[in-house]
Amino acid sequence: MQRLLQRLWSRLRALRLPAVQLAFLERPRSMRDAASRAAIFAVVIAAAVVPVFLGRSATDACATMSSEFVGHIEREDESTRVGGLAPDFRLRDLDCEPFQLSEVEGPVILNFWASWCAPCIEEMPDFELVHQEFGDRLTLIGVNDGEDQATALEFQGRTGVQYLVLLDPTTQLTRGPYGLIGRPTTFYIRADGIIHDVRVGIHSLEEMRRLAGELLGETTAQREEPPASSGYTASALDLIQSGRANFSVARELLDDWFDDPARFDDPGWRRNIVAQTLIWDALAERAEGLTAPSAMRGMHDELAASLTSIRVSGALIREAVESEDPAEIEAARRLLGAGADEFRLVAVDLEAALQSG
Repeated sequence: MQRLLQRLWSRLRALRLPAVQLAFLERPRSMRDAASRAAIFAVVIAAAVVPVFLGRSATDACATMSSEFVGHIEREDESTRVGGLAPDFRLRDLDCEPFQLSEVEGPVILNFWASWCAPCIEEMPDFELVHQEFGDRLTLIGVNDGEDQATALEFQGRTGVQYLVLLDPTTQLTRGPYGLIGRPTTFYIRADGIIHDVRVGIHSLEEMRRLAGELLGETTAQREEPPASSGYTASALDLIQSGRANFSVARELLDDWFDDPARFDDPGWRRNIVAQTLIWDALAERAEGLTAPSAMRGMHDELAASLTSIRVSGALIREAVESEDPAEIEAARRLLGAGADEFRLVAVDLEAALQSG
């Protein structure tokens, strides 16, 4: 060991490091010198380590909170089979607020996802469309499985979803009552808590719509557009928030194509952009179905007109994808940009009026 240290010391001298660095490595000349070096060493270590912990607390605030009453809540006759009582649980949402499954009134769509699961991310815009179409008649929940708050927030932003996202960073549910055989896995749960259906892997928007309708006692043929949520203020604010999120995601997708036209040949890109355009249809129809108070009718009509313009751009995009001809994409991109800008400006005024009134 002594020989090893001597060789190391010789090599350090051969490197001709600055005198202050070599002096720090030499044997302390006094107790005071040793204490000074120890203090310097402690400061260096702290400078390297403390930011790591500060960064963790800044990006994952939920992890620092008490885990009391968070996780599986056992109840009799629970099961994840069709016809069984869905296991109850309590998890935190992206704002770190606790949320309990059994406290939900009405049917629930419960989807388990993770950022590394490509099919999970691919179907999230479709779930957002279901969320937009069915309004407050059912609750759509995405449980992020095994990741931290920062990761879940990032991918919520990328996909533009506005439905409820819960955090299960230690995989308590999927290692416990909701043992999964694949991801994504989605449970369709009736209002009485009984599991109506289970889907393992990605499933189509049409299948999501059909199963959501069944939860509400409807068939596809019987289902009509959902009525507007009670109260114009809540409905309009939710519409504005959803529009901002989805137009931001769509612009990013179209900018990616503009920078790299080869993206058009990527099936995942095409599916994602088409899913966004379907959400625009739902947003435009929701706006048309709302009746604004007389004082806000002008602003609401302008908002609805901007959504109609955006909806037209969506039709152009779908036509380009279906015909495998990207020629119309640039025109649609410009139309979306103009419509989204108009939406943003009108939304600011309407939002201010709603919040002040």
